[in-house]
Amino acid sequence: MPRAKCFLVLGIVLVVFSSQLAAQSVTTVFEPVADTYLRRGTPNVSHGGSPVLEVKSSPINNRVLVRFDLAEVAATLGQGTLVSAELELFVETNGGGWGTSGRAVDLHRVNMPWTEAGATWYCADDPMPLNNSPDCSPGWGGGSVEPAVVATALHTNDLLGPVRFDLTQELAALLAAGEHHGWAIERGAGVTSGTVYYARAKVRRGGRRSWWWFMSRRATSSHPCSP
Repeated sequence: MPRAKCFLVLGIVLVVFSSQLAAQSVTTVFEPVADTYLRRGTPNVSHGGSPVLEVKSSPINNRVLVRFDLAEVAATLGQGTLVSAELELFVETNGGGWGTSGRAVDLHRVNMPWTEAGATWYCADDPMPLNNSPDCSPGWGGGSVEPAVVATALHTNDLLGPVRFDLTQELAALLAAGEHHGWAIERGAGVTSGTVYYARAKVRRGGRRSWWWFMSRRATSSHPCSP
């Protein structure tokens, strides 16, 4: 399906180097290479073609999967120093249920490969995701994820538009490890209600621009100006 256009800010922003400046911060925006969501109520169906990505709590725990090209991020960072990294999602529709003060949505690392077209609740890559049967062995029971929470964001009943997860430390750890199977986005521990739909592709809806993006910043070394 169509994806959000990749905005490589470094390529369109004038960066001024000066011998009086120690460094410049450069912002780069990356597009995910795969995203989908897993629906427990339809455990053998892929939602890789859905226009939205759904996180839902009780009675059905739906979770979102998203993955970026770690090699592309590393190549773009180069010899620079990572300053910050964020995952920004756009809340297209809020189903409520987040309580009076809001509830957490958490990110966990996915620890095995999966595909956008084949990921279902039962399988990481089901070759026949429409036959109502788990065509994989072994399965992964709703997604194989690490128990540790790598980032969290508060969701409230009136939340619409951008919501951000701070992944600065997580990205640094991933770059050091050199492996990335993406993240699972789901309700926080102990959260029993709450539904949200994130926009998937960059489209115009109600006059608002929505997209997935992943942002990193690097500090570039100083460069004397030519006389």
